[in-house]
Amino acid sequence: EGQKTGAFLDQEWNRCVMTHYVFDGAHVLDLFSYTGAWALHALAAGAGAATAVDTSKHALNLAQENAERNHLAQALTCVREPAVDFLKKQKKHWDVIVLDPPAFVKSRRDLEEGVKGYIDVNRRALSRLRPGGILVTCSCSQHIDMPTFERIILTAGKQAGKSLRLLESRGQGPDHPVLMCMPETRYLKVLVLQAT
Repeated sequence: EGQKTGAFLDQEWNRCVMTHYVFDGAHVLDLFSYTGAWALHALAAGAGAATAVDTSKHALNLAQENAERNHLAQALTCVREPAVDFLKKQKKHWDVIVLDPPAFVKSRRDLEEGVKGYIDVNRRALSRLRPGGILVTCSCSQHIDMPTFERIILTAGKQAGKSLRLLESRGQGPDHPVLMCMPETRYLKVLVLQAT
């Protein structure tokens, strides 16, 4: 149920890397959270509070159950709402924001609209980051390569009035290898950025 399915093991290494950018007491926003894996990793690493936003009631229930099992429930807030709608209403700023949406571009004909969608959601997320905050932004759209994704994020940063410093450029974990003869197997793009 919801926009996503599965445990997304291709992101496991990236979730672990993200914890290096979470300081004790940090406030973390996990958008398109599904079962809240990014939020829960952040809380386990010492974040003071995490908010998981998704449209699936079932997925958010699983996030809450996982938080309870790991004694993190007090620090997790689950919000059932589309991520862009949530961002439109926010006045709060976060220390770390994770954007891990479903693919906005499922075919080449969706490219123009998908790029606009990625720019919009990243611009909105960047506007909710505290100065010096960290954005972990992802795209699993195979029709958007890493240079294109970097240009998308640069555009979003300019529109948000933010200067961005690229800390890491990542893909799927080594248990999801890229076949050199099949470029579509390099589908996951993950950028870790600091915004000022």
